[in-house]
Amino acid sequence: MGDLPPGSYLADLIMGDHTITVKLLVLEYKDSRLNFYTTDLNMEDEMIEVTWKIRWEIEKLHRDVKALDMQDSSFLKRQRFHGYLLLFVMVVNAVRDLIGSLKLKSVEELLKFIENHLGGAPGLMKMFKLR
Repeated sequence: MGDLPPGSYLADLIMGDHTITVKLLVLEYKDSRLNFYTTDLNMEDEMIEVTWKIRWEIEKLHRDVKALDMQDSSFLKRQRFHGYLLLFVMVVNAVRDLIGSLKLKSVEELLKFIENHLGGAPGLMKMFKLR
């Protein structure tokens, strides 16, 4: 598959004496190639990519839950996790409102604004891996 250019293909997977037709989507992403498969042959390429991005966010959430040592299902840990999620949503909404009220177009512009006008620590863009 390394030879296939980016695009959408139909492929037959042979599993023993069963053959399953799948849709293969080959993408270039951050200097690497990604291969996605689906058995939904009618799914649009964009929907396959969106589904992957959503699933990747879920994987990152699981990683963060483990990093916070919250995979235990005890009540207190679940409550703490709900608190972290609520705090995260509040911060995201506050940043979104701040960006809008300053008539900025992105988080990157907000970080530049903080660096240039509010004396924020230089290198915020690198700290947040935006540059």
